Amino acid sequence: MNQLRQFIREVLKEAINLDIEVGDIVLTGKFKNKRTIVKSIGKDEYGHPTINGKSILKFKIEKQLPKKKWSAKSREELNEGLIKEGTEFRTLDSPLTYSRARNVKRIAYCDSSVTEPPSQRDQYFKEWERWRRRTKTGRKLKKPKLEEIVPGVSDVCIIGFLDYHQATKMSDGSTSWYIDYMKTRNDSQGQGVASKLVDQFYETVAQPGDHVHFGKMMREEIGHLKDKMKEKYPEIDTIGAVYY
Repeated sequence: MNQLRQFIREVLKEAINLDIEVGDIVLTGKFKNKRTIVKSIGKDEYGHPTINGKSILKFKIEKQLPKKKWSAKSREELNEGLIKEGTEFRTLDSPLTYSRARNVKRIAYCDSSVTEPPSQRDQYFKEWERWRRRTKTGRKLKKPKLEEIVPGVSDVCIIGFLDYHQATKMSDGSTSWYIDYMKTRNDSQGQGVASKLVDQFYETVAQPGDHVHFGKMMREEIGHLKDKMKEKYPEIDTIGAVYY
């Protein structure tokens, strides 16, 4: 696969000239046997060559696409190498309540360029109310009962956070850490925020010889992050339970 990518890069470095002009005949269709007259030659919205308004490529040139349409791997590599001004990590006490632990800490990622509040439905970034509409037996209540007010983030600039706690101190002096929850603001998805948060956790919290548990991994992306950390920090024991 790497050899193929290198070959494509070398090919794309050279100018590609097509000996074709308006009025020529090209064979199109699934079996390349449909006679088509070239009426126009141009480019699509991504800069790819077109004939009669249709792309003539069987692939897309990634660098000509908007970054949000890049492959996940390329976006990740871009974000890892991106040093953005006006961003910082903050260490806080998590405002959320967890049944498994009380002293839960939070690593928050703040981007000072973000000034608009999150949408009303952006759970855990915007304060919201949890109402109970039925009894424990399933009977509908006459009036809904407010059970809890779930807090949002402490600052509008926070576009992602990672909550964690110290699970136990091992007899050999190492520490076992548990990642309780991790979330990125809806309008900041695809910017590598989760990857930055996990990296920060491994760089500033977990130490060589420690153990990190990702908990119940409900999405494949979290499993990918766990595998990435396991490879990047082999001196730290990293595990997680797959639930996707």
